[in-house]
Amino acid sequence: MKKYRIVLDQIGDEIKKNLLFKSDFWPITEEKLAKRFNVSRLPIRILLTKLEQENLVIRKNKSGTIPKIPSHDEIVKLYNVRCVLEPYSASLAAENANQEDIQCLEKIAEEFSLGLSKNDKILQAQSDLSFHYKVATISDNLYIVQTMASLNLICRSFFANVDAETTEVDPYTHEMIVQAIKNGDSEAAGLVMKQHLAWVIEKMIQESV
Repeated sequence: MKKYRIVLDQIGDEIKKNLLFKSDFWPITEEKLAKRFNVSRLPIRILLTKLEQENLVIRKNKSGTIPKIPSHDEIVKLYNVRCVLEPYSASLAAENANQEDIQCLEKIAEEFSLGLSKNDKILQAQSDLSFHYKVATISDNLYIVQTMASLNLICRSFFANVDAETTEVDPYTHEMIVQAIKNGDSEAAGLVMKQHLAWVIEKMIQESV
């Protein structure tokens, strides 16, 4: 039973990982997954139903299961939640971060900047989600970490299907957040994080007009 549970966890992880990519992975079917991982279709069906209830996928009788792409309005609402949660997360991170944490954040921030310079949307999305999740883990608050994990999964499908490009550069960068955390300045870390997310929300609203 333990081995069976591990296989199902692996399937779930692979599905969630591929939410960020437009690839041959989609659509998926119970039959295809059961055959690939050598398990019966019943637990696959239960797993896909659970992911559907979490608003991560859409199941279609004839064509299989595909990612659920959040609407523009839904993603703005999600970012409004993040704008409340993440400044507190960044403040806690400034109080808890060690040298290894700082180095990890700096590396992720560099990857995001590289994605910007190469206009690589996938790298930008991966590194952005990784950065904000890492800040959450440094906060050492389990509820923040769990919430961010759920929000990130919803963001993945949206990022994978956004074609709009902007030449504007966020004035409240990841590097500024890292510096505030590195300085142990919880107030500054929270403020810059809030300004960063508020800027993103403003751009999203402008693009929807």
